[in-house]
Amino acid sequence: MAKSPGFKRTTLTSEIISELRKPQILPETGWWKVGEDEPNEIPFEDGWDNVGSGNPPASWYLSEDGEVRMRGKVTGGADNTNICTLPEEVRPEFTETFVCPVDESGNIDLSGIKFRSYQAGDLEA
Repeated sequence: MAKSPGFKRTTLTSEIISELRKPQILPETGWWKVGEDEPNEIPFEDGWDNVGSGNPPASWYLSEDGEVRMRGKVTGGADNTNICTLPEEVRPEFTETFVCPVDESGNIDLSGIKFRSYQAGDLEA
């Protein structure tokens, strides 16, 4: 293994670059579940509900840097209807449409949804 000049490391340059390119996992502030019986009382809308039976419940979290992620599988509801409305402090700045996988039973997987929350007073760079 070749040593990098000027360093007391035996790591290859490609290994250093690979380590720098790894996505950083940010700490969570905690998952909040969607549903009327939940602490934040963010109800489902338009006939939507959790799939259940071993699938994760619909939920969201806000990371320390303002990224919002969702997870869970939902069922019911009709096309072009809202599943739920997130609290103002975790909503995106503009209305957004997200493409989600749908399984053979018509259940929607929310796990690919992520966006930056927009709060009044945020400055644009």
